[in-house]
Amino acid sequence: MKCFLLSVGALFACVNADSVNCTFRSPDSPVHLTITDNAKHSKSIGTKVRTCDSSTCGDRQGQHKFIDCPVDLAVGGSTDVLVDNDLTYIQFLNEDTGTFENYYPATPPIQDRNISLPLHNYSQDCTYRSPDNPVTITVHNKENTVHGIKVRTCDQDECSDSDHHYVDCPTHLPLGTSTVLVDNDLHFIVFFNEDNKTDEEYWPQVAPVKDTEISLPL
Repeated sequence: MKCFLLSVGALFACVNADSVNCTFRSPDSPVHLTITDNAKHSKSIGTKVRTCDSSTCGDRQGQHKFIDCPVDLAVGGSTDVLVDNDLTYIQFLNEDTGTFENYYPATPPIQDRNISLPLHNYSQDCTYRSPDNPVTITVHNKENTVHGIKVRTCDQDECSDSDHHYVDCPTHLPLGTSTVLVDNDLHFIVFFNEDNKTDEEYWPQVAPVKDTEISLPL
């Protein structure tokens, strides 16, 4: 059994459960997430999971409302979380510090996957042709965007959405450092800012792209 924190007034009670069900609209066909919380907590207060099926959600009057999980994730360890199958993003609110991070998939809605907290120091696998022999890219993202940076990879000198297609990473890059595994035959990588809809291209001196570190903006 796993232990979760349930807020009751000013008190926090430990609640045992094997998984947390956060569904509201699609309880019969949920998305399954495994969330590992490695965020720093100075107190034994967990992380609130807030789900959104719109472009933005909030708590103010007139805003599209979040659907909050009934209990917080306990500090440390992994938790199986069931969420609705139409989500555009998930907000993780650190109840200790009051800070939050937004998780955006590359293409909504969110699908079954593993998520590690904090988001600003995580890794993801973007391979398509060479999953057993990837190239490792360390990306230092200094662009403080709301919707993150989409990573698009290309194994030729030109890719598009209509002809030779990009391979997009499954999730957007948040602020901070991320480790990204990509195919070992890439000619270039596009970093697309989902806030202002601008992009930058990273080209190695000699193709293909090798293990390297990249800082954004380029």
